[in-house]
Amino acid sequence: MADAPADRLYADSVTWCDLAAVTDPAYVPARLVTALGLAERANLSATDLIAEALQSQNRLVVLDNCEHLLAACATLSETVLTKCPRVTILATSTQPLGLAQEHLYSVPPLAVPEKVTVSSTMGWAGENVKSGAMGGATGTV
Repeated sequence: MADAPADRLYADSVTWCDLAAVTDPAYVPARLVTALGLAERANLSATDLIAEALQSQNRLVVLDNCEHLLAACATLSETVLTKCPRVTILATSTQPLGLAQEHLYSVPPLAVPEKVTVSSTMGWAGENVKSGAMGGATGTV
């Protein structure tokens, strides 16, 4: 099962929720409502709306950039995981959320690529433009 593609593991979809621009922890549930494409309802909190919508779904929810919103992400995740047993949450953060059911995977920093200059890439682009390999375009560089 570990080699199965995500669309088979999560038949009801994968939802990515970018939290990088969220500055107020109170807006974390609303951001996920938007990412899920749900319509807000006056009689339900955003968290209850999420739990209701996902209750019977087999879905992966990616909460990206949680580090500045740890408590809000932990509270939302705890509620969703409790009320929606077939939902998996993947939270990216430099710090753990602190949930009992949390599994931590440390990802090392990505390597910084060598410095690339414009002049080092112009040879390739220039040759391809001159030869017409760039969609039939011709000209000089």
